[in-house]
Amino acid sequence: MRNWKVSARALRRVLVLLGLLGAVVSSCRPSAPLHHRELAPVILDVSARDAREQASADGSPARPFATLAAALRVAPPGALVRLDEGDYQAGLLLVQRVVLMGRGPARTRLLPGSAGAPVLAVRGTGGVELRGLAIEGGDVGLLIEGGEGHLLSHVALRGQGRTALLVRAAGVTLRGSEIADAGRGQSGFGIEATGGSLHLEHCLLRRAGRRAVVLHGTHALLEDVDVADSALSALQATDGANVRVRGGSFVRLGGAALYAGGARLAVEGARIADSEYGVMGFRGAHISVEGSLLENQRVSGVAVVQSSGSLRRSTVFRGGIEGGVFALSTTEPFLIEDSRIIEPGTFGIHLSHASAVIRGSEIAFATTDRQRDLGDGIYANDSSVVLQWSVLRRNQGSGLSLVRSRLTLESSDFIGNGRAGISLLDRTTATAATSLFGKNGAGILVGERSELSLAGNVFDANTLFAIDAGCRDPAVIRERGRRTQYLGPSPRQRACP
Repeated sequence: MRNWKVSARALRRVLVLLGLLGAVVSSCRPSAPLHHRELAPVILDVSARDAREQASADGSPARPFATLAAALRVAPPGALVRLDEGDYQAGLLLVQRVVLMGRGPARTRLLPGSAGAPVLAVRGTGGVELRGLAIEGGDVGLLIEGGEGHLLSHVALRGQGRTALLVRAAGVTLRGSEIADAGRGQSGFGIEATGGSLHLEHCLLRRAGRRAVVLHGTHALLEDVDVADSALSALQATDGANVRVRGGSFVRLGGAALYAGGARLAVEGARIADSEYGVMGFRGAHISVEGSLLENQRVSGVAVVQSSGSLRRSTVFRGGIEGGVFALSTTEPFLIEDSRIIEPGTFGIHLSHASAVIRGSEIAFATTDRQRDLGDGIYANDSSVVLQWSVLRRNQGSGLSLVRSRLTLESSDFIGNGRAGISLLDRTTATAATSLFGKNGAGILVGERSELSLAGNVFDANTLFAIDAGCRDPAVIRERGRRTQYLGPSPRQRACP
C-alpha cells in the first residue's frame, strides 16, 4: 500500500509539471496558423510633384518615389503603390501582383512611354488591381495577358488610337469605369477580349471604338453598362462566346447594337435604341431577349439569321423597315411570348423560310409603304407560324399575311385591321380555332389554292366579308368541330359572279 501511495504522489507531480510546460508552450504559440494570418501589404508612395528622383527616396510618405517605374522596381508581390495626383509616364510591364491606386481619374494619369508599346501591360500574373486613375493616349491603353482576378475600379481609359483594353486569356473585372474616344468612335475597339472572362459593372463607354466591346470565345457579364456613339456596335460576340447582358443602355449605334455570330447572347432588362438593329443573331447564334425595351431601330428591333432564340416580356417600338422582329432561315422555332410590338413600320413580324411560335403577344399599328402595300402585323413567306392567345389590331394591311406557309391559330383576336384579319395567299394552309375576327376589311381572305379549316371562331362586323374566298383559283374552306359564328351585317362569304 505504501508503494502505491508514493507512486500516486509522484504521478501528481508529473501532471503538474506537464501542465506548467503546456502553459509555457501555449503562450509562445501564434494565435492562428501562419497561412491564416493576414500580413499588411508593403505600401509605396509615388509623387510626380518632384521632377527628379531623390537619392534618399524609399517610397515612404516623406520620401516618395518620383516615377512609377522606380516604385515597381522594388515592389514585392502584393504591394500597394499609391500614386499622388499628377501625370506619370508609363510604357511599363507588370509581371507580379500589385495594386496601383491613384487619387481619381481626373487627378492621376498614366501616359504613354515608348512608341508603339501599350501604356501599361500585364503578363503572366493574376490579381493586378488598378484603382482611381486614368490611362490616356497610346495605340493600346492596357494589355492584360493571362491570370485571373484582375480588377479595374474607377479607372478611365481615354483617347487610345486602336484599343483601350486588350485582354487575352485572362479574367478581368471593370467596376465603375469609363472608356472614351478609342479610335474617335470610328475605328478600333473599346475592349477586345479573346478567351478568358470579362465582367463589366456600372461602366460607361462613349465613342469607344468602331465596336465598343468585342469578344472572341469569351465568357462575359455586362451589368448596367451604358454604351453610346460607336460607329458600328456596342457588343460583338463571336467564336463561341457566351454573354449575358443585365440592364444597361445601348443607344446611337451605326449597326447592330448587340450582335452575336456563332455565340450565345442573353439580354435582360436592357434599353436598346436608335441603332440599325437592336439585337441580332447570325450564323448559328442563340439569342434571348427578356424584359427589355427596343425602340427606334432603322431596320429591325430583333433579327435572327440562320440562328435561334426568343423574345419574352419585351416591347419593340418602331422597329424599322424589316419589322419589329425579322427571322430568316431559323434553325428552330423562334419564340415570341408576352411581348408587345407597337408601330413597328411595314411589318410587325417578318418571317422568311423561318418558323415562329407567338404566344400572348400584341402586334399593332403596322403601316403600309408608299405604294399602299405591306403594313401587316405578321408577314410570312415559306414559313411556319403557331399563333396563340395574341391580339393583332389596327394594322393598315392584314393582321396576318401568309404566302406558301402554314398557320396554326388558336384563341387570338384580329381587330380593326385594314385589309383583312388574315390573308392566306399562294398555297397556304391554315387551321383557325376559337378566334375573333372583328371590324377588319375582311375577316379572312382565302385565295390562290389555299386551304382553311375553321372551328369555333367568331366573325363580327367585318367591313366587307366574313370570308373572302377567291373565285378563279380553287380554295378549300372547311368547318370542323365547334360551330363558327357569323355576326354583324357583312356577308358570310363573297359570292362569285
